[in-house]
Amino acid sequence: MISNFAFKHIEYLKHIKSGISKWICSFIFLCCIAPFATLASTPKSEQVMKVVLIYPIPAHYAEFPLWKLTTNLVQAAAKNLNVDLTIIYGGSHRFAYLETIKSLNKKTNGADYIIFHPQQGITTRQFSKLESLKVPFICLENNIGAKEALAIGKPGVKYKFWLGGVYFDDVQAGTILANALIKENKRRLNEAASLIAISGNHAALSKKREKGLFNSQLQAESLNQVVHVKWSPQIAVNKVSSLLARHPHTNILWVASDLIALALLESNTIKKHPNKMVIGGIGGLPDAISSINNNGLTATAGGHFMQATMALIKAFDHHHGINSFSNSEQKLYPFSIITKENVKSYLPLSQSPHWDNVNFSQFSQYLTPQNKQPLTLEYLLKSLSE
Repeated sequence: MISNFAFKHIEYLKHIKSGISKWICSFIFLCCIAPFATLASTPKSEQVMKVVLIYPIPAHYAEFPLWKLTTNLVQAAAKNLNVDLTIIYGGSHRFAYLETIKSLNKKTNGADYIIFHPQQGITTRQFSKLESLKVPFICLENNIGAKEALAIGKPGVKYKFWLGGVYFDDVQAGTILANALIKENKRRLNEAASLIAISGNHAALSKKREKGLFNSQLQAESLNQVVHVKWSPQIAVNKVSSLLARHPHTNILWVASDLIALALLESNTIKKHPNKMVIGGIGGLPDAISSINNNGLTATAGGHFMQATMALIKAFDHHHGINSFSNSEQKLYPFSIITKENVKSYLPLSQSPHWDNVNFSQFSQYLTPQNKQPLTLEYLLKSLSE
């Protein structure tokens, strides 16, 4: 980019006869153009990388435990890696989220990468809009059905700017939670499991967690009922009394969300129930971990709050020429099960951890090619204490 001022000096040079005058004008010309030439030749890797992260929630959900944990971690990673991170809140339902994505503009947002959550029923429209921006994008939380997954295909094929995704294994989460609850029920009560499953809704995420329950050590005759509560703690509390009246021998509540599990634990129905109930959820929330430590909840499956940070680091490496995404089968990252046996190791999560103390470069292939560490919940907590 050259200023109009510099061009005027070029024209002026054409009419100068004196060698000294030419030399002087040339010097002026170089002084004018040098800053612009330097800017134009700055390597992409040395410019500040810009990432837009779009949450599928309204702004007032930002203080909810899972989102707060997610945001605090990804912002610390961005600061540590010198990434310009912008978080956009997509709204209270999937169509509001779609409109948020439709409103993105490459010029105004200026993103080098976009990280977002695909939503069931609108996935192809989300992908088409993002593809039109010609900005590489990354998916979080594979919450879409089989038909839409078939329609979008593999990363980089139909949608050239789709790099891939960071997905945690919700089937595995459902399984390890069920097995932990069954184990504790046997230890505590030494009686056959009698389980009610409190799930979210009928979308893909809930179905995967329920599939994990069915894949567990639970015997078919031990499953009393699966009920969906639209991810609402209040609906769950309202329903649990009639559920336990219908299945009075229930001793395990398998719950697809920590928030719902905590609400059930504190409900009058559970407090007054004659059975000593074994209850656990999915989320790894700070309050759930504290509850386990205080002999409340039995277990939580957690770790997926790291997915935005993992995507950010993958984008960082990609920006510097290292592609850690695979166009073949997407890798599924495991949840960690937290119980009374190991809760002490996870207590820092319940105590407002100072993520700024973590050196996130150790998780980057670009910055630590010889000694890159895996970004697991256990290693993250270890790094926090170093």
